[in-house]
Amino acid sequence: MARLATLAAVLAALALPPSAGAYVYWSNFGRLGSGTTIGRANLDGSLPNQSFIAGATSPEGVAVDGQHLYWTNNLNNAIGRANLDGTSPNQSFIASASAPQGVAVDGQHVYWASPGFGRIGRANLDGTSPDQSFIAGINGPPDVAVDGQHVYWTNPGSNAIGRANLNGTGINETFIPGTSEPNGVAVDAEHIYWTNVGTKTIGRANLDGSSPDQSFITGAGVPAEVAVDGQHVYWTNIGNPVGSGTTIGRANLDGSAPDPSFITGANGPYGLALDSLATVTTATTLACSPSPLTLPASASCTATVSDTAAGASAPSGTVAFSSSGAGLFTPTVSCALVGTGGGQSVCQLTYTPSAAGATTITASYAGDLAHAASGGTAPLTVLAPPGPTPLGPTTPVAPSLTQVVQSHSSWREGNRLATFTKNTRRAPLGTTFSFVLNERAHVSFAFTQRVGGRMVNGRCAAPTKKNRNKSACKRTVTPGTLAFTGHAGLDKLAFQGRISGARKLQPGRYTLLITATNSAAQRSNTHTLNFTIVR
Repeated sequence: MARLATLAAVLAALALPPSAGAYVYWSNFGRLGSGTTIGRANLDGSLPNQSFIAGATSPEGVAVDGQHLYWTNNLNNAIGRANLDGTSPNQSFIASASAPQGVAVDGQHVYWASPGFGRIGRANLDGTSPDQSFIAGINGPPDVAVDGQHVYWTNPGSNAIGRANLNGTGINETFIPGTSEPNGVAVDAEHIYWTNVGTKTIGRANLDGSSPDQSFITGAGVPAEVAVDGQHVYWTNIGNPVGSGTTIGRANLDGSAPDPSFITGANGPYGLALDSLATVTTATTLACSPSPLTLPASASCTATVSDTAAGASAPSGTVAFSSSGAGLFTPTVSCALVGTGGGQSVCQLTYTPSAAGATTITASYAGDLAHAASGGTAPLTVLAPPGPTPLGPTTPVAPSLTQVVQSHSSWREGNRLATFTKNTRRAPLGTTFSFVLNERAHVSFAFTQRVGGRMVNGRCAAPTKKNRNKSACKRTVTPGTLAFTGHAGLDKLAFQGRISGARKLQPGRYTLLITATNSAAQRSNTHTLNFTIVR
């Protein structure tokens, strides 16, 4: 990071324009999800192109690495990808992504947040092996960020920033508490940044969660998502009402000189990403020995990092090791790189496995370059010594939902996100759904509505010009879903009609379906509530 900071200081002192290939990207989500394009401009705000990539479906999150641009197609349940110059767009690079909102990428994986399902998904960088529940049972995360050691997300329902280890273990939903309807999150080598929609500010804390400043940047408009490089903090202004924003904001890295209209003319900008000032190719070679090994022996794993962008200078920074086998190793351990010359550095750690099984060791690099890159895997098999057969698991008890009620069956909409809480204070607008759980469980809320349609081939289809003369019928649609983690006992959800930071239900009659699922994937009976949203 020292070299990057030095480069940033030199550029600032000389007032040089950003180098070629340095861009800011944003998704044009549009009013109530009507957007279809990804925008791009130079890092100094010049030459904005609102239709850099067209054909998206309600794009929300945006992410970038050294070769590709990624975005979430929220209403199409997919992750899109294109080359950095906008060519070869693939709107369904990763399909079946469960209404994705935020997206992040590192050197090996693509991550996406599915707030309506309470989980974070992950796939390989080439789009293979998608895992829709990489991190599950969390409190409606709208955005996700990643560094060499951790995955971070926003919890608007809990007003907190969550964190987990890079392999998905060690989930802490209140890693940074006290936020105000957080939506976007970003991370650099020293700090975590997030947007506070409730107070219209941008917050910041140290990487370990200490020294949180909820008003690090004020006067940000209505900030949706945030991105950061070595010189500035950027954010999107989604506007109020949702989708009415047209600007990208920017401030200095220390939070000074905020300019909420740094780039203008966008169409409800939402997701945000920054391209690097450097082009980096990182070759990570892993070696673990001995392999296989028999408990209680240990394995020594070495990672070699090559920096082709820095010439003969060896990379400095850290390498984080993780394993795919649950419980085999300490979830994420890192060590500092030691230069070996010729543009290479090495890092070595010894692991003591706690269980037998096959695992893949991964090394992720984060250091003094604009890109945090990673690569390479090393298979390792751990053999168990002879011993008694362990006892089998006990049969879990399915969750149950009882005393399911709502405080109001007809109410006006507000602007606050749904808040899952145990306190008894009623929201001034909206309604409060309450119920009793017999155990901690993942609770899903599906908001359904009966709408008009036309009978086509024996089924009720959406009305179109082509079928307007067919018989009228009624069909059930699901305009939105929410998911939270409920606790044993009485739980309450204060709801004002907003599904996410960018979407809310329209006035009308609805039927709510509530279902609880425990950690053993056992489901409760589905309970229904009917309500009406009035103007």
